[in-house]
Amino acid sequence: MKQKKEKWLYEIILDKISENAFYDIDLSNVSIDILLRIGKFMKSSFYILVDDKMVKFTFWEYLDDISKKHIHTQDCGKCCFHQESLICHLVLSMLNAISYSTVGKYTSDEIFYIGVCGLLHDIGKYICGFRTDDHTLFPFHGAYGAGLLIRTWNSSFDIPQDIWEAICRTISVHMCGMHETDKKLYTTEVKWDLYKFENDIVKRFLVPLSFADKFSGFPEEKFAYDQYFFLESRVDLIKHINKEIIISNFKQKYGFRGVLISICGSSASGKSTISKKIIETLLENGSTEESIEYISRDNIRKEITKNHMIKASITNFESMNYKEIYDYSMENNLGFEINQLMMQKIGNFLKNDKIVIVDTVMTRYETYNSILNDSSKYAFKITIDCIRNKPIEMKDADRLSLTLPKQKKLFGNTDKWNWFGGKITKNQARFLSTAPTVYADGFENKFYDKSKPHLRFQVSWNNGFSSLKHILKYIPKLSKYDKTTLELEDSMNMIELAKFLGFKGLRSKLAGFAYYVREQTYSEESVYNVILIKYFDYCKLWRPKWARQGRGLVLAESKEDGSIICLKSLLQRGAEVITGLHLSEGIEKTETYNPNKLEIYDDEQKKVIQKLDYKSFGVDGNIEMYLTGKVDGSLCGVTLYPKSAKSYDIVINIINNEFEYAKKIYEDDKNEQNLKNYQSLEFAKTFIDKAIELDLPFIPLISSQGTFRLGDLMHGYTITAILTGLFKIPIQEIDHTDKPINAFNPYINDFMNVLFKFYDNMEDIYKNSTMSLSFETVCPKRTCAWSVVHTELAVSYDIGRFSFLGVSVLIGETIGIFLPHFDSKLSKAIQTASFSEPVYWKFSHADQICDIFGAISTVISSDITIDEFWDNYPPLNNINTRDEWIFDYEGFVSYTVLEDGTYDYAKMKTIEYYFSHKFHIKNIPKLLNLIPEAQERFPLAKAVNEFFTDLDKKMITIVNNLFLHIKNIEDELKVELNEKQLKSYMKNKSCNKHGVCYRILLANTDGWKDKVYDIYSAIFTSLNENKICSIQSSSKELIFYVEPWKKQWKDLLSKIIKDGLNELKTSQINKQSKIFNELFALVIC
Repeated sequence: MKQKKEKWLYEIILDKISENAFYDIDLSNVSIDILLRIGKFMKSSFYILVDDKMVKFTFWEYLDDISKKHIHTQDCGKCCFHQESLICHLVLSMLNAISYSTVGKYTSDEIFYIGVCGLLHDIGKYICGFRTDDHTLFPFHGAYGAGLLIRTWNSSFDIPQDIWEAICRTISVHMCGMHETDKKLYTTEVKWDLYKFENDIVKRFLVPLSFADKFSGFPEEKFAYDQYFFLESRVDLIKHINKEIIISNFKQKYGFRGVLISICGSSASGKSTISKKIIETLLENGSTEESIEYISRDNIRKEITKNHMIKASITNFESMNYKEIYDYSMENNLGFEINQLMMQKIGNFLKNDKIVIVDTVMTRYETYNSILNDSSKYAFKITIDCIRNKPIEMKDADRLSLTLPKQKKLFGNTDKWNWFGGKITKNQARFLSTAPTVYADGFENKFYDKSKPHLRFQVSWNNGFSSLKHILKYIPKLSKYDKTTLELEDSMNMIELAKFLGFKGLRSKLAGFAYYVREQTYSEESVYNVILIKYFDYCKLWRPKWARQGRGLVLAESKEDGSIICLKSLLQRGAEVITGLHLSEGIEKTETYNPNKLEIYDDEQKKVIQKLDYKSFGVDGNIEMYLTGKVDGSLCGVTLYPKSAKSYDIVINIINNEFEYAKKIYEDDKNEQNLKNYQSLEFAKTFIDKAIELDLPFIPLISSQGTFRLGDLMHGYTITAILTGLFKIPIQEIDHTDKPINAFNPYINDFMNVLFKFYDNMEDIYKNSTMSLSFETVCPKRTCAWSVVHTELAVSYDIGRFSFLGVSVLIGETIGIFLPHFDSKLSKAIQTASFSEPVYWKFSHADQICDIFGAISTVISSDITIDEFWDNYPPLNNINTRDEWIFDYEGFVSYTVLEDGTYDYAKMKTIEYYFSHKFHIKNIPKLLNLIPEAQERFPLAKAVNEFFTDLDKKMITIVNNLFLHIKNIEDELKVELNEKQLKSYMKNKSCNKHGVCYRILLANTDGWKDKVYDIYSAIFTSLNENKICSIQSSSKELIFYVEPWKKQWKDLLSKIIKDGLNELKTSQINKQSKIFNELFALVIC
């Protein structure tokens, strides 16, 4: 009996081979002794936690389960790469692994280990098989299989513990790059680079397993592969993964910043214990305590709860157990605050290049993404699956002050095939799988996914830590947290930072600070990689030197020597600052300015802030500042690359190669997106080719604020603005039947001549380097000649504009300096080119700046006319006629002259702008007093005025229509009344007490509410649908109070309106007009 049992494996091999029509195997290299040894090992027993009990199993039982199903083909789905059954594939993989290892330089023991590896490598497919359309896919099966096996080892195994852990690790990562063949592909290089982290035993097992796995599968014909090419690629695989990994090079190559270690497991799975072991190992390998941050959701919950209780004056936090803390946080809906604080902490630590260990059950689910921001995209990510194979005990429950049954429920159910504690869905399996398991399509996006790990480990309480410990020795070098380095980075400008970190490192750093970095080149023929750097609107970072230089900055990096050059630079970012006048009106801070947080601003911004509010800060108010008018258009850049500049040949090479690449892509697949890319490059190339044809001393490239070259969506808008604003061509004369670049052809020589006049009249010092001209572009009525309305622009102007704002000069090795349009160095160039420019004034003291803002307020409130304002404050530039001057109701752009002659840029809004952007009852009189032109500019002011215009008539119409509606459906409403209510209704009806009847119906029925919103919205068109319930409630109170069934109801309504208006002006609300004010708030807010 014993001999027959030991021969079982050999017999099943022969059976499966004979069943398999695909395969004719040579068993000459397969030792029967190795097979018998494997067969004996498969009888090894171990215990698995099943329903809170330890149950004995052997590996035979796993294979027996697998042999009863095809697995690769199931439920009308099939795996395209495996027509054979899973049990057949595993047996053949074992044989091939043994065969390959036998002819290789492997010992007898190693051949045995590799055979076991081949036999068990796809065991996770039994659980992780999911149907997608008509196919079966197996996401997460490698890691899941390793999790099944890592918990089984015991001293009776014929395999040492470290070898068993290596077998499990090999199985875990076998889908992470083992099947890649083309070493030239980016995906192959990335995956093989990650294999370098594995220990030598795992690397040694991976190669024969790759051979065995590949040659033991039988794909459909269309997925067949070149066997010779695969065999040849194994040499490349061996060479690559056995090279020493140089962490500094790896970090810069992929731009990693920070390390995110996610501890994954259910409650009581051992996450805290594993976290402590990880921290100990990191410290042993050179990490410092300040470079490691441990973030536990339990601890964050305690912190948030404690703060909430302090604010609520509740003092018993210290005496509460965890369950009480948990219950309090749930009762008070603190989950969002907990998530936000976790996100803030994780993001802040990662952007400072720290090691962040996150301990939360959320790591098992896609909701984990809700506590991660973009900083985590560029962190090196490791996830550890904590696998418990021991019954839950009372001490586990005591940890969180739970009952034992509750703790067992939180832990979940495990069994022979389940270590996860619950059923894994297809989407969850995809979420849990590692980045290297992703196929080529979309690989880079997943590689820099917020939560998808680069490495994933399965660790049980007694097994699996040695492989993880091997990886952890590299982590201290991957995380380079160092205060001195961070301070050095903050002292750099953007181009210095790019040179210091590399493009990918720059992208990783900026992602944590509300900036984005986008690639601008895709052709392999381009000699430079080009990126564009742009800040997000919510960015509030100012102090680092580079922080204010992210307004569409374009950098190029040589593919040959890594040198970096700046190709485009516009004016700097600026905060929104206020004057003493603003403060006197109760405006104390803005979206980007807070006087209580001066430390976030750079030194020059601080000086400007203190000078403008000199009385509060105790300084003098002397300040040399220019205020320049602004227009609400689209920022356009025209960058000139002189022949004498290095950038000239670079840009020609980039645009030509990108054009040919886009053209080929479009010809291969003529979809809409490919056409847009092609037309965008055609547009850019047209201007460059024309400049070369005319033998100009430069080539021009037009762009928007957020592009290197103008995107196709802005072609029509920009061409219209140039033709109507610069050349005064009526919009109706622009040929809108052709594409914008062709419509511009008759004028392109004139445009080039204008650019040449500007360039030729610049000072010689600026002519040999790149210069970026900034323009504000405006189309008449926000509409281009091709009838596209640009609704993203808030203000509509009657005429087109192409207004010169300034120019960035000396661009190249540095980002250059910005010269505003009023700088005397530009006077001759502007006049010769006939550029229009905004109006501007110069001031020497903060009080003068307050005065002009006060004067603007008198215009907006109709105390003086705009012409009187121009008379009192004539602009310093007179190149435009007064008819072309623009009075901007929002405010100005300011430029403060610095000691070195450069300028500090900021934005300054009018008093009325702040009153009109957030509703406060006290501001109502001011909003009602705005001139019509200002009301058009400020939507809130317009809404307020629309509300009060003919308000008597509006409210009478609404109340009358509401009452008529209720009368018309009175019989229908009676049906909704209960017996007692109906009896009361009928009694009052018989006594002609109609008012009481209507009150009964309004108070106890819902049928009348259906038409309420329609009645209100017909009068107040700005009413939002999400206010239906509030409007219904207010309507009931209004009718109860006005009583429209009485003759004098209109007089009462007029009194409510009059009282309400007075109270809005005085901010004194009483009960009589509360209903009116509620209605006002609903309509306006």
